[in-house]
Amino acid sequence: MTGWTGKLPGILAGMIVVGLLAAGSGCGSTMQGDTPALDSSRGTARAVSLGEAIQQVDALPAPEGVNPALFQQLQDELVRVLQAQGVERFVSDAPQSQGSAVNDLMITNNQDGSADLAWTYRNQGDGDLNSEVNIADLTPIGIHLGKSGASADWNKARNTDNDGNNEVNISDITPIGSNFLKKVQGYWIQRAVNPDSTWNLVSQVVFADSSINSESFQRDFTFHLNVPADGQYYRVAPYDGSSIGIPSNFVQAESFTLPGKPGNVSATQGTLLEQVDLSWDPVADAEYYEIQRRTGTLGSFEHLFDSADATTGYSNTDVVTGQHYFYIVRGWQGEKKTDFSIQFEGWPLDRPAMPTNLMASDGTSPDHVSVSWDAADGADEYVLYHSLEENGTYTELLRTTELSYDDTAAALESLNWYYVTASNTAGESNPSNKDSGYRDGAVPVIDSVSPLAGLSGDSIQMLAVTSGASVNGYSWDFGGGATPDTSTDESPMITLGAPGVYDCSLTVDGNLDSDTFDFQLTVTTDEWVHTIGGATDDDGFTVGTDSSGNVYVIGRTDYPTVAKFSPAGQVIWARKYETGRDFEVVSGKVDASGNVFVAAGLGDRSTLVPSEGVLVFGIDTDGNLIYERLLEDGGALNTFHNPRTALDGSGNFYVVFSLWDEIEIKLTNMVVYKLQPNGTVIWNKYYVADFMDVGHSNKHAEGITADAAGNLYAAGNEACVVKIASNGDVDWCKGWGDGASIIHEHGYNVAVDGNGDVFLSGGANTLGDYQPFIVKFQSDGTVLWQKGYSVVAGATSGHITHLYVDVAGNVYGLNPHLADEGLGAASRFYAVDPSGTSIGTWEYTPRSDNLIVDMIAVNDRFMFAGTGKNIDGSWSKINETVDDYSLSLDDRTVTIAPTTGSSTNNNEGNLIPYTDFELDSSGTDTDLLVMSLRTTSLPE
Repeated sequence: MTGWTGKLPGILAGMIVVGLLAAGSGCGSTMQGDTPALDSSRGTARAVSLGEAIQQVDALPAPEGVNPALFQQLQDELVRVLQAQGVERFVSDAPQSQGSAVNDLMITNNQDGSADLAWTYRNQGDGDLNSEVNIADLTPIGIHLGKSGASADWNKARNTDNDGNNEVNISDITPIGSNFLKKVQGYWIQRAVNPDSTWNLVSQVVFADSSINSESFQRDFTFHLNVPADGQYYRVAPYDGSSIGIPSNFVQAESFTLPGKPGNVSATQGTLLEQVDLSWDPVADAEYYEIQRRTGTLGSFEHLFDSADATTGYSNTDVVTGQHYFYIVRGWQGEKKTDFSIQFEGWPLDRPAMPTNLMASDGTSPDHVSVSWDAADGADEYVLYHSLEENGTYTELLRTTELSYDDTAAALESLNWYYVTASNTAGESNPSNKDSGYRDGAVPVIDSVSPLAGLSGDSIQMLAVTSGASVNGYSWDFGGGATPDTSTDESPMITLGAPGVYDCSLTVDGNLDSDTFDFQLTVTTDEWVHTIGGATDDDGFTVGTDSSGNVYVIGRTDYPTVAKFSPAGQVIWARKYETGRDFEVVSGKVDASGNVFVAAGLGDRSTLVPSEGVLVFGIDTDGNLIYERLLEDGGALNTFHNPRTALDGSGNFYVVFSLWDEIEIKLTNMVVYKLQPNGTVIWNKYYVADFMDVGHSNKHAEGITADAAGNLYAAGNEACVVKIASNGDVDWCKGWGDGASIIHEHGYNVAVDGNGDVFLSGGANTLGDYQPFIVKFQSDGTVLWQKGYSVVAGATSGHITHLYVDVAGNVYGLNPHLADEGLGAASRFYAVDPSGTSIGTWEYTPRSDNLIVDMIAVNDRFMFAGTGKNIDGSWSKINETVDDYSLSLDDRTVTIAPTTGSSTNNNEGNLIPYTDFELDSSGTDTDLLVMSLRTTSLPE
């Protein structure tokens, strides 16, 4: 016997998705000769923008009987898939996916020498079979969602099974988005001498000539060949205008050889477990039969079985539960063969269809909850499941052949949730919808309402958590604290009003009773300014924030002091570190968790009493002491320290100070301590630089910063920056400015952006007056830009003492100045973009001697710290004169000295609560000043 592959190639190619919602009618086409019959209805391609497509999705109504919330999930998924295509404009085109290629083209060779082609319409995603994949194809998915091969109307539902997995689910939306606007205007009939030769276009079949099969609910096409080219091959390919899609499998036109074809074909459909039985009527003179099979709608026909004799039946046991199969059969007599039969469908016993319309009663009986559901095709029995939470763990309640059950064990004081499955010998179906029910007498209970606080002008969505019976209605009253002031929405969106505390309420209505929940809504603002201090002159030096938006100010009162404020400006706690040692300058940093690390420079310059070094301590976010240490330098004549501090990406704390001989007026060393977050010293080193023999204000390092990798940068007089590696080694030192003795460029601060570029600020008299400046340069010394800024009118000098770089690379500088030639104290604030272009310059003018000395920029907020006598100040934008410098950087030398210091636990201090502070006082003494300001609030 000749093998089946030698007789006729199997039907090739073809993954396909078919779809249908309604039946229609049409007629076939006929080719009269070899001249192609062209479709005269071709028009221009249709185009839809992404925005228009999304609008069409949003406007699509939920089909009748479909849960609108569930349909909205399908709409959201289609929008997601459309956006994922990465195009802004969709243009109609012939389908190009393999799933849209015809895979069941068949030919019938007639006794009169003519032949007929027949095939099924394929356009993956076109669930309503209207020739085009578009937004409307979402509707049939909503109608048939959850149906499977066991459903009685699967022939209709399968038209929306776009991924061919024998179930209609959310994954069937993806082909709609990926094939959006693919259109079949008709099919080209193509012919070739052999499958590998050139295929010629011979005729067309327009879409209108197709018809809906009343049994399969698929759209069928036919084409009559009056005079087929004997022995040649035919195939069909979809077209839209001039665009041609992927062609079908091919078939061969052959002269009549064996009359007839197997008729009355049938296959068992879900009646046999793990088996499909086939049968057909015999064909006269047939010696045996060949069976081909394809799996599902996306498969291709492949050889399945050759019978040993003329038996007209076959049991197909190589099947999978839940899968549907299509078969064709033909007879053979020697080398002669009949045409294939029509294709026919069969499948083994499937799991039952999913039960639908499960409902649980709400308060209809004090003794039980009644649960009912609709029958499911293929079910032998039903399995009911129960849980006390919608998304909790469900346990089997019972198995029954009935369609309802009274649950007398239902919980009384909470909702009871149910779902049901159908079962037979093949297994359980997918679960039905879930529904909750409760006994008569259960009432809805409001467990909580949130949020209870927010910022003035912000929009927040209110949420109520309820338990017990289902809620039929909501009634919110916001007591005048929001717009709208009342709402009947379940979760209303409100805009918070003026700051204050408002008495509010929520009432929920149940079937039998209601519950009212009273709550207070606190409206605050994140724009505020405070002073905090005592009866003596106090100073603020540093501001910081944590990941929750809390603001910290670090300074000095009679002792080193830290105060923590909420984002809305309320004092959360304040602490003082009580010590008997003399101290002057205080510096500190705050990490993202709210831990605060402080360094206080010990000594008293007014008495020239030898000092011990620098006192450091850590405070956690709740105001508790983490550690306290004394960083000693061992120098008998070192009478004053001015510590600078920084944190790196690992939370290590850097303390830098100078050893200054107040008697001989000379600078000896710069000292660096690196500490772990728990206070353990990692290393301590001393540094010497010949070009910095003369200090400025008794400080070697005016400003420092650390990057995420633990590199430390220090800026000092003569406008130098030294980079110290995380292990304490000197990487490089760069100096900026003119070497002439009468020229003085002094560096006050340093910052580093995410690219590793360095910013240096300070004051220089290079252009005449002692002007503030900012220089941006790369670590190799390449100057990217250098800018000088005008001094305050009437003043003789100015300098930018503080720098901050945000995540976008914008740099901010502060230029505080005291009274000069009759001028009052004020502070200038500079904002510059990464290219050096000024964003703006503002001046903070207080009513008295208020100075801003530190700031940070986080998201849309600026936070400032300084010293002030009151909170009465105002911001104004000024016209700044900006000069371009033309100076360069040079390499300078910094060496590590052999000297080392020591670190000991400090047992002489005590961290105490600071409770007797004065907040926002207005007097003759100064206090710590702290301010929070939205970036949009600075004047234009």
